[in-house]
Amino acid sequence: LHDALVRHLRGFARGAPPELLDPAALVYREVPFRLPLPAASASDGGPAWLDGVIDVLYRRPSDRTWWVLDYKSDESPPGALAPGYAPQLLAYAWAASRILPELADPAWTVGGELLFTAAGLRVEVVEPAPASVLAERFAADLALPRAVPAPLPSPPTRSGTPTL
Repeated sequence: LHDALVRHLRGFARGAPPELLDPAALVYREVPFRLPLPAASASDGGPAWLDGVIDVLYRRPSDRTWWVLDYKSDESPPGALAPGYAPQLLAYAWAASRILPELADPAWTVGGELLFTAAGLRVEVVEPAPASVLAERFAADLALPRAVPAPLPSPPTRSGTPTL
């Protein structure tokens, strides 16, 4: 356990953006949100909601960008894992674009990245874009069909044949 903890702390130190270690930087941690989904409704006819907690939001004024940063402690190679987290980071970037007043200005953008602490590697998964572009991307992503896992077969009956 000690070795794993040390590896992740060292990985954080190697991969973290400089803003996270700068006391003068504007950084928000553990940012909760609850927002109605765009053009979506729940089965009862009301709005559908997106709830979450963004690990880190940090501001980089030099390029007028806010970054959503999500920590991942996966031990597998980051390159293979990062694309699978793209929908989550897109949702978080969309949420950030709705809750940060500065992002109402189209000159500001928001992007999303992962920090794989075991590997000490930061990977961009959502290219920075203005709030309006993120809204379009997120709405399109919501419309994509998602794979639904097949139901598990029932336990075997007395005859030994599973029922479906």
